[in-house]
Amino acid sequence: MDLSIYYINKDINVIYKYIDELLYKKEKVIVFIDGFATSGKTSLSLNELKNKYNLKDKVDIIHIDDFYLPKNNKENIFNNLDKLDSYLNGNIDYLRFNKEISNNLINLLINKTISSFKYGIFSCKEQQINKEIEVNIKNKSRLTIIEGTYSLSSKIDLRSDLDLFLVLTKEEELERLKLRESPSNFNNFQNIWMRLERNYFSSLNLKNNDLIVFKYSNKDENLSNETK
Repeated sequence: MDLSIYYINKDINVIYKYIDELLYKKEKVIVFIDGFATSGKTSLSLNELKNKYNLKDKVDIIHIDDFYLPKNNKENIFNNLDKLDSYLNGNIDYLRFNKEISNNLINLLINKTISSFKYGIFSCKEQQINKEIEVNIKNKSRLTIIEGTYSLSSKIDLRSDLDLFLVLTKEEELERLKLRESPSNFNNFQNIWMRLERNYFSSLNLKNNDLIVFKYSNKDENLSNETK
């Protein structure tokens, strides 16, 4: 982290301000966006930040959700629900993320030893990687965004320039999950994934003066259209 800030703010211009300053000072900027389910991480990336900077082909947005573990790799979690709170980062394939994203981004943006790379997109429906995305320096991207719950994990071998953590109340989260998920998926979130996420969040020590904690106002319902 290059910045040292901590406060909860509803004004999105605060985020713009820090990204603007980073883009002014640095050739390439990496932003991580983590936070609660349905808090608007994907929408902030795709709708707000991409539109704000008018960088149609100049922003690389990488979704942590594309690196979910297959269900057969999660059996240990579901078979040990009595020990659920002991699991951290149990949903993401960090080995693949670091191999395909962290290492390649460092070589592309910092070491400049490669001009492009590809990474796989995991489909939860098909339970396999079903396509690839190319990140190419020819796009002249100056802003790279890593977004999704678990993106601030220490298991990611990549240094960010700015970290954002999006929050909302438990009541707001449950309300949005009911709108987004099927009844069975909602029950899984309430009984399993929300507990896992909160255990992970508590491990982050968020009040360590190195990130922006941001909350959308309740009227920003258009920012709750993430898919998980």
